[in-house]
Amino acid sequence: FIMVNIWMDRRKNFKESYAFELSRLFSYPFTVFFNRLGFVSPNFITFLTLIFSIVASILLFNGYFLIAGLIYWFSWVFDLVDGEIARLRIIKSEIKVYTKFGMWFDGIIDRIRELIILFSVSIVLYLQNPSVLVLVISILAIVGGLFWRHSALYMKSIFSIEESKQKDMKMFGFDVALQNLIITVLIMANQLYTLLLVFAILFNLAWIKNLILWSIKYKNE
Repeated sequence: FIMVNIWMDRRKNFKESYAFELSRLFSYPFTVFFNRLGFVSPNFITFLTLIFSIVASILLFNGYFLIAGLIYWFSWVFDLVDGEIARLRIIKSEIKVYTKFGMWFDGIIDRIRELIILFSVSIVLYLQNPSVLVLVISILAIVGGLFWRHSALYMKSIFSIEESKQKDMKMFGFDVALQNLIITVLIMANQLYTLLLVFAILFNLAWIKNLILWSIKYKNE
């Protein structure tokens, strides 16, 4: 019942994207399970997300696209679980369980996890079709991914931007949940070229939009 209350509270106070709401349908059962175990720490679950992404990459190299996509999806699901476990324990014990190391560890593992899968997709696609076009699209996707996440995190750290947590958040925005959903679906469908092309465009449009809009909004601060 505690998890049901948390879920209802989040839906009431935080307007998350549809991709996030879909993801939490998968994450909450694992959160309940690990919470009942009691001894599993959020940092250990964060480490599991890295293991999942490595396993997904190995499967990708061996041509098991459907399973690779599914495993990668659960690397994202477990990325949600670690935060949900931490919040649940705060509510139950009223003791702060977030640590600076935990937040840093979660953030750095997220970036590594994303880079591992994008590098793996790029290499597999290049082995299938060695061409300059594939190299260019791969580089744009990877660099765009780095710039997109860095621009969002950098601006938030400076200006304390909390748009992603506000109730009036746009329902059809490009966020990390949608990013992971697209990666999962396209890997499972063996559409690696489409995956890189989509992210080469979306990632770079996202960070350019961040740069322009936030520069205008905060130019005098």
